[in-house]
Amino acid sequence: MAGHDLDAARFPVPLDIKLNDGDKLVCGNLEFTVIHNPGHTKGSISFLAGKYLLDGDTLFPHGPGWTANHANFEQEVKSLQEKIFVLPDDTRVFPGHGEPTVLEREKEEFKIFSSRPHRPDLCGTCCGCKIRRTS
Repeated sequence: MAGHDLDAARFPVPLDIKLNDGDKLVCGNLEFTVIHNPGHTKGSISFLAGKYLLDGDTLFPHGPGWTANHANFEQEVKSLQEKIFVLPDDTRVFPGHGEPTVLEREKEEFKIFSSRPHRPDLCGTCCGCKIRRTS
């Protein structure tokens, strides 16, 4: 079992491999870089291989993924801004479920979202649906 130490208690068995931001994983001819991007959970991680990002529940088409509360949502937004939106625009994003997207599109969507006022208790849901309804 592999995961970030901050999520170790969430797994049914102890972690065999503790993954940290910047770690490299090699699977055959692919090399993945681990990106620690808390928000969905404290130990949320994504995997970057070239221009392909496997991002779990951090980013979906049209917005951030699910968070349990507003503080976690703010952390997820910070993770997006500092860790994900700094990647090249043509990076293909593959969420943990749902349709893939392209980072350029999501950066533009986020600019629009960020330019509007929001409820102070806003938190994300999968596929960004709550963000779109409450903004």
